[in-house]
Amino acid sequence: MNKTLSLVAALGLMSLSTSAIFAHHSAVMFNTEAPVTIKGTLRRVEIVAPHSLLYVEQETIDGPIVWAVEGQAPIQLARRGFDSSDFKEGDSYEACGYVLKDDVPSLQDGSRRLLAEVLVMPDGAARVWSHYGNEHCQNQGVYTIVE
Repeated sequence: MNKTLSLVAALGLMSLSTSAIFAHHSAVMFNTEAPVTIKGTLRRVEIVAPHSLLYVEQETIDGPIVWAVEGQAPIQLARRGFDSSDFKEGDSYEACGYVLKDDVPSLQDGSRRLLAEVLVMPDGAARVWSHYGNEHCQNQGVYTIVE
């Protein structure tokens, strides 16, 4: 009886941890039905696991907004042809992606998160930055994606 109870408890715990892993690697907290495009100056780069971040400062009539443009881990970006040397602070970048459903500053530094799907490099080349979302950025016909 104790072995059966232990097995049931272990399986229950495993199912909980598995759902947490899948929830973490989903775009459920982002509004993936309404793509948002931002353009600004790269201020900081963090090409780290599990999610890389480009901090892009966008000038608006209400003042600057710092966006934490979220992408994939370094190994996944490398498979897409990105290298950390591709990113230079002070250069202009454009990103199309999805904001959090409540669209409020979300990181401790007050930046807003953008789960980016397409990243436009300073030379104008549009590249897939991450595969999360509904591919609205890629399918809206604005970008010609460079492989």
